[in-house]
Amino acid sequence: MSFARAKIDAQNILLTSRRKAIAICLLGFFLRLVCLLCTGVSLYSLLHLADYSIATQSVYAEIGFYTLFSVATLLSLWLTALLAFLQKRWFLENSRHAVGISAFFGKFRFGQAVKIGFLYSVKKVLAFLGFLFYLLPFFVFAAGFFYELQSAGMSQFLAVFSLVFLGVLCFVGLYFGFAAAQNYAFCDALLALSPQAGLIDTLKTSRKLARQNAFPIVRFKLRFFPWVLCSFLILPAFYALPYYRQSMACMTKSVLVKNHLTQEAQKPIVFLVRAQKPLQA
Repeated sequence: MSFARAKIDAQNILLTSRRKAIAICLLGFFLRLVCLLCTGVSLYSLLHLADYSIATQSVYAEIGFYTLFSVATLLSLWLTALLAFLQKRWFLENSRHAVGISAFFGKFRFGQAVKIGFLYSVKKVLAFLGFLFYLLPFFVFAAGFFYELQSAGMSQFLAVFSLVFLGVLCFVGLYFGFAAAQNYAFCDALLALSPQAGLIDTLKTSRKLARQNAFPIVRFKLRFFPWVLCSFLILPAFYALPYYRQSMACMTKSVLVKNHLTQEAQKPIVFLVRAQKPLQA
């Protein structure tokens, strides 16, 4: 499946909403950065709680501080997941019809917010395990190669051949592992369209959509890799990040429309009528 049309649609959308898209990218970035900093502070405090004299004065104070920093860590991680979901939801809605910045803070129920945080953790773990599975041959062969190299030594030809084979295994493992991680690329979009859907149904539907789209999605994302690298220079990020986010949203929408999980937004039809002179009596 070709997603070339998604990039064209994203460019057309950003012609009129680039400033809003940049604002959403900056807003999501800074809010998640604050949440990650809070996570780091609370986790550090939790691990070094024994160094604080105020927390070791009594058992109740120690339990209270452990509870406080544990809740703060989980809350910060949950807010990070929620902000990532809200950003994806905004770009998905913007791919269907023009929305304002206020749509980023659109209403959602508390149960949906809990589901978003839990789904974020589950899909990250499953994606990492799938990615790691395809890298296992590389790790096994690398361990055997370094063991033989240290114990008995190798001829120059065998060492060069092993290094080349290791490079091939690493490249293939990364490519197929990245494709396996796309099994859960549609979870956020499915949850945004169907807030009442269950977690198991969302995961299964995302895996079903990814079966025929995993490798095209990988190739689609790899085309943005140079742009992402240029984003470290700060200035290109104002063009690359909204373009990437909007293109991903348009690609997701095209897959959902093709599988009849959502409908294409109908644009109003404008009829141009030539002005005529009034009829004379």
